[in-house]
Amino acid sequence: MFGWNQYNSTIDQKVASFSVNLDAGSESQRQALPRLCLVTLTLLHPEETGLSNPKEDRDLFRIESMLETEIEEHLYGIYVGRITLDGERTFACYLPPDTPAKLVLTGLMANFEAYDYDVDVRQDADWSYFEKFLYPEGENLQRIVNRKAL
Repeated sequence: MFGWNQYNSTIDQKVASFSVNLDAGSESQRQALPRLCLVTLTLLHPEETGLSNPKEDRDLFRIESMLETEIEEHLYGIYVGRITLDGERTFACYLPPDTPAKLVLTGLMANFEAYDYDVDVRQDADWSYFEKFLYPEGENLQRIVNRKAL
């Protein structure tokens, strides 16, 4: 219904930019995909705000596209969103149990030698990262609803 949306917020008095699939997280997805995977990379040329620099956007979109394809077509997961904060971009997805996510995504990120990155895989069966961190609340959610109504 709402699909992909972007919003900005602050975390610890720093600007954060979110892009999130508001339609993710159906009951069947939650049951089938209990593992959270976060791929965090350090931006090469962040703005003073800590957000991405337009000069770097092309590479970041390429990385995101390749990650999304790998996650959804080969690891059978769902890519749910990203956050850019304090000179880092974190891509988030949910995966089925027992997939070699860390190995596969580390291999993919090796194609981007200029970037320092980390791949973290952990249990999150209740999707708390998605619900309590990525998903917009209050005024941010209302703005998205209002945009869709127009």
